[in-house]
Amino acid sequence: MGGDFVNFFGDMGRVVKKIKKMLNFILNYSILNYSGIEVHMESNKNVAKLLKRWGKEYKKGFTGYFILMFLMEGEMYGFQITKRLSEISDSKINFGESGIYQILKTLERNGMVSTHWKKSSRGPQRKYYVLEEPGRILLDVFTKDYILPIIDTATRLVERHYPDMAG
Repeated sequence: MGGDFVNFFGDMGRVVKKIKKMLNFILNYSILNYSGIEVHMESNKNVAKLLKRWGKEYKKGFTGYFILMFLMEGEMYGFQITKRLSEISDSKINFGESGIYQILKTLERNGMVSTHWKKSSRGPQRKYYVLEEPGRILLDVFTKDYILPIIDTATRLVERHYPDMAG
């Protein structure tokens, strides 16, 4: 298991790049076209409702995954995670710190992360989060069984139906 895990994540840069590319496409397409669609919203309010719901669902559903991926880079405190999410998404995904902390509490309660306090060079102590082995296993299985198939399927569909937008 250990060797497979290392081999699987040995090429993690490729996986992260594909995830980022796919999410950037989704975000850019939504942002670029949302205002254009908004013009017609009076005639079809269901489109607006579904866009809003899908946006919340994918953001909420992937945030825990993103947090664990960031913690693969090393221990972090909540604000660092929020900042990292904004940076890697080119500020297209922003999540309030309170939302991040709720997800971190759930991950901690389920043994995916552990915590410890560290003195800060500025201000009060900070609570740092560390990825634990169950969290690594969760990432391994979720990436292999869900993320990669989603990326592959989305890539094929985008290439087929939106060839001018495909990378």
